[in-house]
Amino acid sequence: VRPVYQNVPWNGYADRLNLAVASGDMADIVINNGPSNAIVQQWASEGIFRPLDELLRNAPNINARVPADVMESMVFDDGNTYWIPRLWVAPHIFLMRDDLLDRYGVNAPQTLDEFYEAGKVIRDGLRRDGRDDSYAYGGFGFMFWTRWVSAAFDLPIDQFKMIDGEWRYTTTVPESRQWVEYLKRLYDEGIMDPEFLILNPSQGRERLHQGRIAMTGMRIDDVVRANDIYRRAGMDARIGAYAPPRSADGIGGYTYGDPLNEDGVGLWMAASIPTSSRNAEAAMRLMDYMISEDGTNLGFWGREGIEHRRTSDGRFEWMVPVEQREQLGLPMYINFLTGEPRYGEALDDPWSDEAEEIYSVIKDSVYRDYLVVRPSNERMRELTADLGTFVNENIVNFVTGARPIGEYNQFIAEWERRGGRDLLAELTREMAARGQ
Repeated sequence: VRPVYQNVPWNGYADRLNLAVASGDMADIVINNGPSNAIVQQWASEGIFRPLDELLRNAPNINARVPADVMESMVFDDGNTYWIPRLWVAPHIFLMRDDLLDRYGVNAPQTLDEFYEAGKVIRDGLRRDGRDDSYAYGGFGFMFWTRWVSAAFDLPIDQFKMIDGEWRYTTTVPESRQWVEYLKRLYDEGIMDPEFLILNPSQGRERLHQGRIAMTGMRIDDVVRANDIYRRAGMDARIGAYAPPRSADGIGGYTYGDPLNEDGVGLWMAASIPTSSRNAEAAMRLMDYMISEDGTNLGFWGREGIEHRRTSDGRFEWMVPVEQREQLGLPMYINFLTGEPRYGEALDDPWSDEAEEIYSVIKDSVYRDYLVVRPSNERMRELTADLGTFVNENIVNFVTGARPIGEYNQFIAEWERRGGRDLLAELTREMAARGQ
């Protein structure tokens, strides 16, 4: 197999994928959001992706290394498997620039109130230092990172939860206004970077490394790499991983839209083979290799003796920082099926002491009081696609002031009229059919 990797910027990936589906000009392996995404589910039901069950019989690494409960979540309504999960051990984490906390005399906040007070102290310190382009909280992906704040209000954003005996959508219950108002306060008082809404991942990481934001979210492997680079460069900088801020009653934690098993292993994105592929068997062989231990290490660490070396105790060590590879003409590796090396054994045999510390934080900080694995049918997929955009746009508008927060109940009524009531009715029927 000689793969050709098409690297598409993330902020244009959805448009590129939609165009490929419409034209039929698709790669042999397509990365997508997996079965949790309504549009991707529709593509499976329309026959755009081929069932993989027969091919999976000759995929020993996938069968051996993917946890059974995660693989079961890949089975669609028709009983076929259309996705191979991209596995991870909860890689996105809440982090802080410890050096900035030390500079301004701030302890790592553990509650929402402490987070707000710490943000004000850091904001004021940055302003005293003449750093008007820097903020306490920022990054990229507004709706993604702020969902951890919403969990502290016991209403994790964009989820379904049983409330008073009924299935409700957490973003459209009157109480959810509280966490929107909390975010709005961060925005209005200059604690949150106002460009949070428009930054792409690379820009968000750049601001963190420049010390222009003190608290954000990032992948675990980015954190370990960044600290390694800081040490090599002799920089007085360090990133620490923490649990997201909780309520005064201790409610909150990490929320992940995709299922996590007891060890914290879940999925982020997935890979599918289009029906149009003429190389389906070769595509499956490549995916099976990439999920193997050798494939995982190649995708993360690159080539031994060039990008990394092995220490005497068998650990991996960077020879060339990832940020320097491109300028030196070295390849930028990527593994589309695993997020970190040896993900399956990460908690028992982590790839660094620092990673072990971060994994322990994650394992103890997961919020699970919501419907993690959602049922679905064709009607629910139609409703979710439209309502998701409507909700996201309005939450952003409330936070930025583009829509008055006093219209929050009106927003909920609009959501119900646009199909929200029907969506909850469909969910209730599906859950009843499953005995829940």
